[in-house]
Amino acid sequence: MNNIDLNNFFGFFLCEIHCPDNIDNPMLPLRYNNKTIFPRGKWVGTYFSEELKSVLPLGYKIKLLEGIELSKIDLFTKYVNTFYKIKMTSTGSERWIAKLLINCLYGVFGRKQSLIETINVYNSDIEKYVISNIIKTIIPINNDISTLLLIKNVDSNLIRELNNTCSIEINNLKKKY
Repeated sequence: MNNIDLNNFFGFFLCEIHCPDNIDNPMLPLRYNNKTIFPRGKWVGTYFSEELKSVLPLGYKIKLLEGIELSKIDLFTKYVNTFYKIKMTSTGSERWIAKLLINCLYGVFGRKQSLIETINVYNSDIEKYVISNIIKTIIPINNDISTLLLIKNVDSNLIRELNNTCSIEINNLKKKY
C-alpha cells in the first residue's frame, strides 16, 4: 500500500491512524466497547477514502494497510431527473406517484438491513434452530412451545459452518486440558 496515492483512490482502507494530541475535536470515529468515540493517538480502523482525505489537512497521519477500490458511477441521476420533471409538470395522481418513486429510492438506502422472522417451535426442537440460525430472542409460551425471533438475512450454511468450526475448536481445547 506504500505506492497508493490517497488522492487518486476511491474506496475503503484498513489503516493505521495517528491523531495528534493538539487536535481539539478529533474527526474520525472509532467503535470501542460498543460505543462510538473520537480518539486521539494511534489506532487501526477501516475508513472511507473521502473521510481520510478530509482529515489530512488537520494533521492526521495515515498509514494504509489494505484497501478495496470502488468505481464511481452515476447510477440514479437520470432516474431522479425523469421523475422530478414528471412531479413538477403534473398534477393529481401522476404527481403523487412520481414523488413516491423518488422518495422510495431514498428510503431503500436508509432502511434497516436485518430482517426478523418470528416462529413458534417446540422446546425440544430449539437446538435445531440454534445450529443454523442467529436467534435474537427466545420467548417461552408454555412448557412445550417457545417463540423464536430469528435474524433472517444471514446465510444458514455459514452459521452451520461456524458452529461446526467452534465445536471442533472447543473439543480440541477440552482434549488439551
